[in-house]
Amino acid sequence: MKRVIGIVLALALLSLPVLATSYTNFTDLSFSGSFALGTTELIDSSGNFSLTGTIGVDTTTVSLDGSTSVDLISAGHVDLEATDVRVGYSDHYTKFAVADTTGNLTITHVGGTTDLVTWTAAGGFDLVGAIALDAITASGVVSVDDTTDSSSTVTGSIHTDGGLGVAKTLYVGTGADITGDLAQDGATVVLDGSTSVRGVSAGFTSLESPANRFGVDASVYMQIATTATTGITAITHTGTAPTVTWTANSFDIVGAIALDAITTSSSITMANGEIVNNAADGVVTLTGDDATGVEFQVISADHDTTGDATLVLDADAGGDDADTWKIISQANGNDLSIVNHATEVLNLTTAGILQIDSNLVSDGTVKGTGIIVDDGDADVTVDSDNQTDASAAINIPDFGDATADFLVTNIFKTWLPFAGGLGGEDSDAVGTHGAGLLGGGSIDVTTYDFNDSGAGANDVLCKVYDLGTTAWDDLSEAATLTAAADWAINYQLLPDADAEQIGDAVAIGFDEPFCEVAFNDFSTGNGALATWGGAGGKWQYSTGAGTWSDLTVYDGTDANDQSGGQPFSQTGAVSFAPPSDWAVATYDSEEAYWIQWVFTAAQLTQTPVIDDTNKDEPIIPFPSDALDAPYKCEIVAVRVTNFNATVHDQIIKFVVGNFTDGTFSAELSWAASQISDRFTLASAIACDADDVIGIMVTDDGGSSNNPIWMAEFEVSYED
Repeated sequence: MKRVIGIVLALALLSLPVLATSYTNFTDLSFSGSFALGTTELIDSSGNFSLTGTIGVDTTTVSLDGSTSVDLISAGHVDLEATDVRVGYSDHYTKFAVADTTGNLTITHVGGTTDLVTWTAAGGFDLVGAIALDAITASGVVSVDDTTDSSSTVTGSIHTDGGLGVAKTLYVGTGADITGDLAQDGATVVLDGSTSVRGVSAGFTSLESPANRFGVDASVYMQIATTATTGITAITHTGTAPTVTWTANSFDIVGAIALDAITTSSSITMANGEIVNNAADGVVTLTGDDATGVEFQVISADHDTTGDATLVLDADAGGDDADTWKIISQANGNDLSIVNHATEVLNLTTAGILQIDSNLVSDGTVKGTGIIVDDGDADVTVDSDNQTDASAAINIPDFGDATADFLVTNIFKTWLPFAGGLGGEDSDAVGTHGAGLLGGGSIDVTTYDFNDSGAGANDVLCKVYDLGTTAWDDLSEAATLTAAADWAINYQLLPDADAEQIGDAVAIGFDEPFCEVAFNDFSTGNGALATWGGAGGKWQYSTGAGTWSDLTVYDGTDANDQSGGQPFSQTGAVSFAPPSDWAVATYDSEEAYWIQWVFTAAQLTQTPVIDDTNKDEPIIPFPSDALDAPYKCEIVAVRVTNFNATVHDQIIKFVVGNFTDGTFSAELSWAASQISDRFTLASAIACDADDVIGIMVTDDGGSSNNPIWMAEFEVSYED
């Protein structure tokens, strides 16, 4: 074998002529210029090496361009351009095979049974195109940065046609879609941070645990919890407003069910054909079959219980103490019976007759237009105090005839007479006389008066209003209303005459409706009467917060014509019929029934000031010596008679009132020249025992012959 050991191209060291013969066994060769074997130039003058034929290298390395390569075993190659290039050692090599038409490259590693390829690159590998591998074994981390999501078994960054084995924890970032079964063979299942322990049955890997949760997150879920020893299961739904919709053609539940409540959009059918149905809004019907009818039972589960079985009827879940409940028979002619075991103890007939087969004991009131007590061949005892006092009992003896009944009626209406005396409008300009009140005695003008120290149970309120600042203030602090001092001093009812504005007002209030307010002193202290150039305003009453309606009054403080256009020009009382739509309102933080006088024209020439020494005005007069109700009753009518020698010649208008609680009738009109008349009240006036009942004359039409009143109140007894 020819051998060349080291070829060093060193120009100017050795120059050989062109040789036509062959040479072998060169050890070191150095020359300048060109080098040729035969007629073939191997090395030209530029140092390029060219060889046609084979070159044999018998050592372990060959140096090309200063790079050392391992001994090649492939013979006959002058470069790496070939369809089958082998790189390796002896019979262990790597073969690169390139198809000459397609360019497909096949790399094969040959050499025994333990060939191992180690491919090292400090900067990593960037492989462009798909790679088909029979298997991958990696000692480090396999990381795929492709972000393609998966929607099936053949999509996503990684997919396999076989199974997936994971020795340690599997973490799924967004979700897992499992087409087949999920087998869990560990001790716990953790969902949203909640741990459930496996059940006691061997071989189960599914939902066996004391507390399994299904839902959206850790706070919104359904939990199924099973007690390990008893097997009792509790199903709990959590969330802000959990509602369960369970849909099936039908349900067959074996065993008893305990429910707190049932809501159904249709009906509930029992096994024997009975139906519970929500027939309409607020109506529940229980229907039996045609053959046996229906029976509704309330039975205790404990047959030895000492408790009661109670049927409660409530129209609005306790929202209204005045509920009305009914037991209605749909067919005509059916009695209502209450049976104790097998004995009927109460029967209510369709005619409204109540039959009680034993004693009737009442802790309250038993009343009716006719109450029939059947003596039953025995005496009947009426006892007013439950036998604590024998003298309070009335014994009705047996009539000796079983067919003879004792009839007791309770039509308990009567007339209460009331001598009212001479009564009409207040024309004497003295507020303490109570104007048109028929008192039957003196008029109380001290109990219900203005109190500048704050409102109490019997205190009259008085507020002044400045339109310029839209502010209300107490009469006792009137001077603080405006910076311009429209109200110069406290206790001034209206602004200064030169500062009045249409809309300025004074209001009087009380915690109950009233029919009169009096002013009896405009002179004490800084007191002063008003003077006017003409009608400057009107009286109104409150119909709600910030709303007012005009009020017809007889104004005894109006020295001009008592219409209320020029008030506070003399002492006296303002009387009126309390309106039916009078409503409470709040002004200056005080709630009351209010009337106000409000400016409609600038006619004030001197502002009125009340007595700022006693500070007790305005006053609501009270007929303390009028008729006191003798018992609890309702006034349903009034009869009036004029005992004056000369009958009144104008229409007399008046109201009937319970002055204790402020309840009044509508205004009534007694015709002129009519000596007596009877009036049925549109609404009965309720009275408790000792409530004060009276009459207020609201308008006498300027009659010169006012009546001397005799009034009779028709009342129905309520006790």
